[in-house]
Amino acid sequence: MSIVALISFTIIACLAFVARAKRLPAPAIACCWMIAVFIKDALFNVAMLNLKLVEVPSELQMLYLRMLNLYLLTPLIVVGAVDASYSGRRPLRRLLAAPIAVAALMAADFSMVALGAWKPTRGWLGWLSLAEAAFVYAAALLLTGRFAALLRREGVVR
Repeated sequence: MSIVALISFTIIACLAFVARAKRLPAPAIACCWMIAVFIKDALFNVAMLNLKLVEVPSELQMLYLRMLNLYLLTPLIVVGAVDASYSGRRPLRRLLAAPIAVAALMAADFSMVALGAWKPTRGWLGWLSLAEAAFVYAAALLLTGRFAALLRREGVVR
């Protein structure tokens, strides 16, 4: 039942992402998506699995959940927060985007642990999840900002 809820939440997030007006140009959104996937994938596979901080079950259903989280849910959260933080007219939105994004990324990690997609070996390392979420968001925000500035400077977008 909880797996269905996570999949339903991901579908609703996808629909909201598509329907919402975006402030970033399409190439910057694609760049942000790829940055979020690359960093999250590298952190999970290299750091978490190789250092044996988590154990991954071999069931196919859990693999699908991890892929849903890695390639769809995490980039949706990050791109939505980065886009919200680049809204120039609303400083409160920019200020609130970071803690909301980090909390949503941590909730996604916690839901993966609760659903059994991976299991921490030495107990739940909350600080590690917080550091990972903050790093993914900060890297995506900084690199997407630099890429959007490059697009404007080169005249690709206004």
